[in-house]
Amino acid sequence: MSNWHVDDLVEAEENPPEKETPRASAPAEQQATQATPQQAVVQTKILQNVAQDKIQFRWKIVVVGPGGVGKSTMLHRYFYKQFMPDMIMTIGVSHMSHVIERHGKIINLIIWDLSGQKRFEVLHPAYLGDSTGAFIVFDMSQPDTIDEVPKWAELIRRYNAANKALPIVLVGTKVDLLTDQSQLDATYKKIEEKMAELELQYVCVTSSKTNYNVTETIDFLVDYILWSRGL
Repeated sequence: MSNWHVDDLVEAEENPPEKETPRASAPAEQQATQATPQQAVVQTKILQNVAQDKIQFRWKIVVVGPGGVGKSTMLHRYFYKQFMPDMIMTIGVSHMSHVIERHGKIINLIIWDLSGQKRFEVLHPAYLGDSTGAFIVFDMSQPDTIDEVPKWAELIRRYNAANKALPIVLVGTKVDLLTDQSQLDATYKKIEEKMAELELQYVCVTSSKTNYNVTETIDFLVDYILWSRGL
């Protein structure tokens, strides 16, 4: 059974209440023992024109997944607070660098958004290494995209072999397109099976269209990295 109810997932959250916490979930059998970062009610600030000597951390975040699942749209929603329904699919690799302030820490997020199209797979090894964290993105309304999660997890781990604790968060996009509870339950069951198979711990569901859980998802990875490093 899914952890979510479809009526909760399709609600627009253009201005979510401050008490909202990220809907990041571990598989049920892990939840009792899995240590997780405690996410405080804190607003992330997107900073402009920050002096280089003020930046405390520079983190490389890779965002991967099949083409057309909404990776770039999610990032645009987070950093620019806009929904771009007709965003052009990434060709090759897209790079962005933003400075944020979270929990009093000034962090430069250096994000590599990798195209999921097969013709660009030859480029992936050059950009996956030395990562601080990773998102593997799939489309909640297209369950077949979940089948590509193992490939991406293997690539991320292969090119970051020295970092066994590299945080990888699964992200299901376009949840606003799901209106049937049985479909949601079936999709979540498939996600849980992949997570157990790959020993992945966290999944977040989002909608860039309604701004559901986008901010919370990216903040969750930032908080996880801070927590795991004792910062």
